[in-house]
Amino acid sequence: MLRVRDTNTARPTEPYPKPDYDERTARSELGLQSDFAALIEAVKQH
Repeated sequence: MLRVRDTNTARPTEPYPKPDYDERTARSELGLQSDFAALIEAVKQH
């Protein structure tokens, strides 16, 4: 997000409205640990 400052200091500042964010969700990736380890080994060999 780019915010531009007003160079006229005589005007009162106006706060930016708080944006609406999407709800964040997460799923555990622990089940991928063995796949990730295998991928690392395969990359090391090339």
